[in-house]
Amino acid sequence: MNHPIDEPRKTWGTKRFQREHCNSLWQADFKLCSDDNWMISYQDDHSRFITGSVKIWSPTGENAMLLLDKAVKRFGVPEQILTDQGTQFKPARGETSAFDRRCQKLGIEHITASVRRPTTCGKIEAFHKAYEVESHLFKEHWSFIRYYNYTRPHEGLNYLTPAEIYLKDKV
Repeated sequence: MNHPIDEPRKTWGTKRFQREHCNSLWQADFKLCSDDNWMISYQDDHSRFITGSVKIWSPTGENAMLLLDKAVKRFGVPEQILTDQGTQFKPARGETSAFDRRCQKLGIEHITASVRRPTTCGKIEAFHKAYEVESHLFKEHWSFIRYYNYTRPHEGLNYLTPAEIYLKDKV
């Protein structure tokens, strides 16, 4: 019944990747929340700082672009944005999406993760998990985002808050 393998399985390692400076890469993704609303969020890869997040009714590219414009206006232009291959970000048949055109207009390089590689966008996925577990403690969406950025320490940041890393690096 149990057939041992001849050699150990290949592992990809446990090295953590993160950008050297803030605003060099933002990760973006949509999440269906328990209240049947969608959430779109942008997260700085270096600091885990949420530069933009909003709950919406429909996960469209237009909503992603509206939030991107607000986040860029408030926190500056990132060099790159990493997303999954959702139709909001990358249309079928290799066409150029409206999201790609908006990124080009802003001078942002849009990178899409490989298919079936959820760990590529792992930091934004970890934020989604934290939101699932902890958001019920807050009455408003923005209250949780403020808590996540300015109060909640992160193990991956040596127990500093995202704001401590992000704001220090921006100066």
